[in-house]
Amino acid sequence: MSKENVECEAKFRVIELSSVERRLVDANFSFNREEDQRDTYFKHPTRAGLSSFPTYLRVRTYGARSSIAMHHKLANFKWAEDETSVTDGDVVRRIYENLGFDIDVEVHKLRRYFKRGEMEVVLDDVKGLGTFIEIEGPSVDAVFECAASLGFLRADAEALEGKSYADLVRGAIVG
Repeated sequence: MSKENVECEAKFRVIELSSVERRLVDANFSFNREEDQRDTYFKHPTRAGLSSFPTYLRVRTYGARSSIAMHHKLANFKWAEDETSVTDGDVVRRIYENLGFDIDVEVHKLRRYFKRGEMEVVLDDVKGLGTFIEIEGPSVDAVFECAASLGFLRADAEALEGKSYADLVRGAIVG
């Protein structure tokens, strides 16, 4: 049995990414890379109502590279994630569709990565949704300590976003 990869992260809505980027530099985060990402999320063919069992099957394409991932929510701000590189994301999308998986939503974003030790912060400009910061670290406590040092508080219900980009895009389409 393989070890489960656990990801601890929190997402905050922001108005201006440039001010957040200045705070990251001041906090000794270093810019790592920028990617234009297209994420395609799929619906399970027989389990239509996964709301009580949040699981996401995703194909991500960024530049000439692609990956597939499955995310399963373990607790607030904590996810199990299995991800691997693939040669051609379009082929994987066709395979999933031929197996009966329907495309649920697509998320397009420009993502900028910053790193400091075990902490990773990404600045996202998500098409149709706006701008966000995601903070990922080794524990939920570490994530929120980092968030607080950057001026983002767990108690700020206006900024803290509990939904995935897929859920937000789906809501924007329906709403």
